[in-house]
Amino acid sequence: MAKHQWTLLCAQATINSMTNNISLIEVTDELTLLVDPSIDLTTGFQVDTLVPATLTLVSSFERDDKNIPERHIGRMSLVSPSGRSYDNNFDIDLSGYQRVRCLLAQNGLPVREPGTYLYKVAVQDPSGAFAEVSTFSLEVKLTH
Repeated sequence: MAKHQWTLLCAQATINSMTNNISLIEVTDELTLLVDPSIDLTTGFQVDTLVPATLTLVSSFERDDKNIPERHIGRMSLVSPSGRSYDNNFDIDLSGYQRVRCLLAQNGLPVREPGTYLYKVAVQDPSGAFAEVSTFSLEVKLTH
């Protein structure tokens, strides 16, 4: 199975076409959202609210054996403080390269309550089950 190297959340990721190096801009682990004064800061919104936020989750993987090409399905799950999960599958294609970076762009963040939101990254094993390889926290705060 592909080896997970690292995962970070940032505002933007760019890859230099000449060097293939990646630049992570504004690595993010906390968001403070300005909300309407009628919103209770401790309980948040009545329903999920899609907050306009441009975020990119970047994960790096490498082949388990550098001589054997691999291809897997990855899963990014965003888990809210109350346990609601939003899942998104992605390809981990190591068939042509020893290492690969997967960039998952998000143009909005579903928020209902303040607290710690978890980004969980998992890789599907040969049996079809997903094995978690990384967890990244995003603290969401509300303010008036």
